[in-house]
Amino acid sequence: MSLAICAEYNFSLLTPFILNDRGFDTESTAIVMSVIGGLDIIFRFIVPFFSEHYKISARNMYSFALVLLVSSRTALIFSESFNAVLTVAVALGVAKGVRTVYMTIVIPNYVPIERLAAASGIQMVTNGLLLIIFGPLTGVIRDISGSYNWCIAFINLMTTVTLTLWTIEALVTAYIKRRRSRNEKQ
Repeated sequence: MSLAICAEYNFSLLTPFILNDRGFDTESTAIVMSVIGGLDIIFRFIVPFFSEHYKISARNMYSFALVLLVSSRTALIFSESFNAVLTVAVALGVAKGVRTVYMTIVIPNYVPIERLAAASGIQMVTNGLLLIIFGPLTGVIRDISGSYNWCIAFINLMTTVTLTLWTIEALVTAYIKRRRSRNEKQ
């Protein structure tokens, strides 16, 4: 999770610079950032009702947000016009709203209450360490490549690693559950 959080912080900080690099003026950048922020806030209110109604777990909602973030950031690499970037901004705003709601709920759903403080502390320390490591690395990638597209690709890689690890964990957990249920039936 910390990799995805680190990736999102880096992307959020770079977004105005990415837009400026694409030739957008201050007004256009402000509009795009406002769309992202506005939809982020709107979806923070809407999404809990949706997930509660359809009984979707916090982890699955967070995973959905990460997939949407990777997809929209990838689309941003190929977006040049204002309208295309505005469309990407809509997806980014929705994804950020969903992510923000569920990133704080995932750990409490998987850790006993007695260990929650320690688990949250470990996550915060890990977040800080990863930001210290990957923040400057993202800057080095920008300086070497001369393009923010490589930074976006690197940020997407960090998020994809999180999704891949969670997928592997889900597959292993499902396999172990099936094996236990088979053994109990015999």
